[in-house]
Amino acid sequence: MNIASDAQVGINEISVHQALDGCEWNTNQLPYYVTPPTVRVTAANLWQNCIKVSLQGSAGLSGVLKVTLNGESQPFTFQYGNAPVGPGTYTIQINRPTIPPDLYTSITAEWDVTGDAPPSGSMKIKWKILGVVRHSQYNTSVEASCPNVPEVAWIINPTTCAFTQISLYHEFIYMTHLNGTGRSREWGLLHYSKGESNQCTYPPGASDYNSFAQVDRVTGACGISLDDSTVATRPNPMGSGIYGCRDNLPIVTADNQQQALKYVEDYCPDCNKDCFGTNGHIDDYTPYYEGCSSDEAGDYGNFWTADTYSQQ
Repeated sequence: MNIASDAQVGINEISVHQALDGCEWNTNQLPYYVTPPTVRVTAANLWQNCIKVSLQGSAGLSGVLKVTLNGESQPFTFQYGNAPVGPGTYTIQINRPTIPPDLYTSITAEWDVTGDAPPSGSMKIKWKILGVVRHSQYNTSVEASCPNVPEVAWIINPTTCAFTQISLYHEFIYMTHLNGTGRSREWGLLHYSKGESNQCTYPPGASDYNSFAQVDRVTGACGISLDDSTVATRPNPMGSGIYGCRDNLPIVTADNQQQALKYVEDYCPDCNKDCFGTNGHIDDYTPYYEGCSSDEAGDYGNFWTADTYSQQ
């Protein structure tokens, strides 16, 4: 005699069909109800180190819960806890520095309570894991802190194309050209004005390198005011590369502690080099250092870093 059980999704009465020699001969309705096991991934936040998984099923069900981050080149799978778990809601943490660099596009949770085809649930994500990255620092150069080596520079009015010849210290010109904005001794905040030569006729001796516009705030490539949560990247976040303006970058220590949540708001021309053995180079803005050269500010440090785009 073969006995087969059928249950629909949800909480349903089970029909047991008893058959003899392949012919159905009787059907008994048993007064017994079950909840088919289901799995849902309800939330995921890499910065908060939190994946929430809901397991539903009949009392007594128990199985190993596995979580997989599905990457473009490889999956990353780990087990929750050291023992099987029953129905309930679970908040799962990841040892983030162990996640291999990759672009992960979904999370799958699998509850092994049935053996052959364990129930699972998924959630879409977009986590670009960069791995350990060098975080250098840059600042708004302060001319008064630079060596007194004056040379000719220019203030440009981008609206009228009017030029005013001025004198600025040599290293201040270089650092303002490199970092985008500098605080001059006599002319306030000056911003590097690359590209104005396409619209204005430069006087002799003036160039994109030594011509600056007066501004009232420090902004980056994205046009956003910079603060201590700003980072600069290469490729330029204004382009079509891996970074975009206002991308969220969770920064984590080697022992999986939160270091900082930063935001892509600027471009770093030199961040394609000087990685010093790490997986990349990102420049972190510091408003606290008032020196001439950002080299003197020192590095922020080497940290595990990810780009979660508009998510966290």
